[in-house]
Amino acid sequence: MCAMKPRERFLRALNRERVDRIPVGNPTSVATVESMEECGAFFPDVHLDAEKMATLASTGYEILGFDTIAPYFSVQQEAAAFGLKMNWGSIDSMPDVLENPFTNPEEIVIPDDFLDRLPVKTVLDAL
Repeated sequence: MCAMKPRERFLRALNRERVDRIPVGNPTSVATVESMEECGAFFPDVHLDAEKMATLASTGYEILGFDTIAPYFSVQQEAAAFGLKMNWGSIDSMPDVLENPFTNPEEIVIPDDFLDRLPVKTVLDAL
């Protein structure tokens, strides 16, 4: 079997088809202090800058050898897009929401421009 491209390898494995080797992927953050230092893209900047986000995300493929790239480093982008106050973290700490104004799910209304808000748009542009 010829060497496959990472995307093909990963998708074939998900479909239980033959692959040239077992694919490696990470569905969570690959951001580490070392990867930030290696590529020059750091928390907190990467959360709101698509180019920096993509640069840091690429370390999973370029440095670690994963077959996937996931430009998403926390579950806080959505909270920020709802307008919640954020601590975007630092080189050695993850982002955190500083408030929770909702007391029940019915209070949460998805704004019409949700995908255009900077925290979400950053992820979409990085992709």
